[in-house]
Amino acid sequence: MATERPVETEAATTKIATKLKLDPPEALQPVAPAEAAGLVPLKAEETSDLDTRSAQFVAEHAIMD
Repeated sequence: MATERPVETEAATTKIATKLKLDPPEALQPVAPAEAAGLVPLKAEETSDLDTRSAQFVAEHAIMD
């Protein structure tokens, strides 16, 4: 036993469409590297882990080159 879908009318579709308003986000302003340093505080062990991971990432991708 199949169920029938309600037929959408153009008026109903337009009514729904007018309730939804999508606006693009505002453009971000660039941040100079000197200003960016220290904006995200990290502990010493976190920076050490990130250094290890980034070195591993570079090594893995350098092989592909």
